[in-house]
This record gives sequence, structure tokens and C-alpha cells, in this order.
Amino acid sequence: TLDPSLPAQCDTSCAAFDGGIALFDAQGNLVRAQPSSEVWHAPRRRAQIKSLLGVRDVSFSLPFVENNVLRVLIAVPHSGNTLMGAFAPPPITNLGFGAHGVAYLVDARGKIIAHSNTARLGEDMSQHEGIAQVISGETGATYHHTSNGTEIVVGYAPIAPTNWGLLVEEPW
Repeated sequence: TLDPSLPAQCDTSCAAFDGGIALFDAQGNLVRAQPSSEVWHAPRRRAQIKSLLGVRDVSFSLPFVENNVLRVLIAVPHSGNTLMGAFAPPPITNLGFGAHGVAYLVDARGKIIAHSNTARLGEDMSQHEGIAQVISGETGATYHHTSNGTEIVVGYAPIAPTNWGLLVEEPW
């Protein structure tokens, strides 16, 4: 798709990257982008790009907000260059936990990046029970007392290789 010797095209292989795909050379110069190069020069995106240039394995950026959309970059080394794709994490809806259960994703900082209640996106959960464990790669369950004293059970599991964590909470 990004081969400069071929006509520009974007087939189903890049459809998941709703924020586009791009190829950067070893010095961080943009070689080619789909659907356009302009979005890859945006300040918030440039900061994330810089942190991913020259990766040696598949790597994910920290989530960032771009035009009111939460985005993540994925970077893959490619022949001395870096191939990147930008995508919006999928929404989490009611997954059948009943009226009081909830599932959500946190990033490596413990901030919510996907939640059925979009008002909670970006909320810092780093002090919540289970967050430190899931960020360090552990799987398990624990209890947490909410600010109103309700006891909830929290199940957690890491999502490799993103350094994110999936948490499921339900009143005990």
C-alpha cells in the first residue's frame, strides 16, 4: 500500500487504520502516507511518532486525542524504516455483565482508554485496586471499596503487547 513505486491505494489490509498509515525512514522523515501526509504532521501525533521511530519490535504509542477521537499508533520495523498505523480503540459496550458490571481498558499509565461510559475516557485509575498489577503484567482478581463504601470485585488481565489492561468490575 505504501510502496512509492506503485499507485496509491488502500485496500482491506489498511481499513482498520481509520487514522491512516505511513512509512518513515530511519531519520524520521515521512516517505509516504495514506490517505494523506497532513495528519502525520499534527503536533500531538508527531510527539507519539518520535517515541516510536526505530522500534525493533511491534510497539504501541500512548493513547492521544486527535480531533475529539482517541487514537493509538502502532509501529512496526520494516527494512530499516518504521511503518505506522493510526487507529481508534474499539468502543466497549455492555458485554452482558448485568445492570452493575462494567469492563474497561487502561493504558500503561492507568488511564481509561475504552469504557462504555465515554465520559470516563482519560480518567486516572492508577490508584484503583488491580491497576498496578495489570500494568505490571499480572492476571488476577481483587476487591475494591468505592467512595460510597460499596465493595466490588475486580478481575484484571494484561493485553500483550500493548501494555494495556482489561478490567471487569462487578458489585460483590
